[in-house]
Amino acid sequence: KTLTDDLKLNIYRIIQEQTNNISKYAEAKSVTILVEEKDHTINISIEDNGKGFNVSKRRTGIGISNMINRIESYNGRMEIKSSEGNGCKIFISIPV
Repeated sequence: KTLTDDLKLNIYRIIQEQTNNISKYAEAKSVTILVEEKDHTINISIEDNGKGFNVSKRRTGIGISNMINRIESYNGRMEIKSSEGNGCKIFISIPV
């Protein structure tokens, strides 16, 4: 199935935002990005081996909020798994 240009751009921006976060804050040596379509859903995973963070702690930046807003505008969802010292894994699913 062909994705709309708007959805393609938003997927790009979501990945760009998280790679920017990794570059600025994570001190990661490795990043893995996977984008696949399965069962009419775009699945994106972004994983790094950086310093991680406490997911439940309030964040002051707008990066993750922007990602969530983009994803929710397509009825998608995002899950963040991270803890201090253990990197970060972000899982995104967007129905198409």
